[in-house]
Amino acid sequence: HFALLHALPPASNVALYNNRMLLRRISTKVRFAEEPVIVAGDFNATIFSDFYTSFLDWTGLTNALNGEGYNRTWNAYYPFLRLDIDHTLYKNLIAGQSEVLP
Repeated sequence: HFALLHALPPASNVALYNNRMLLRRISTKVRFAEEPVIVAGDFNATIFSDFYTSFLDWTGLTNALNGEGYNRTWNAYYPFLRLDIDHTLYKNLIAGQSEVLP
């Protein structure tokens, strides 16, 4: 199974609610899957956000870049705003090499 998503920027409570509902719908499909699963896309959330960690807890997915450091995937104009908000998550398969391209 493969899901590609793009969550809304967390600019309002409505966006946060919609994002949470999106991930809950995906998590119901992923949680008990026995076949390989990949969920990738722009989560508009860092690895430190409750939004992101809750999704991992709900699904049992693993980030393909775990152990690879903090990889900034949003190349904002100001360096302090460059964040790791795009993720590739997997379950029930063996991940090979992963990297963030320029």
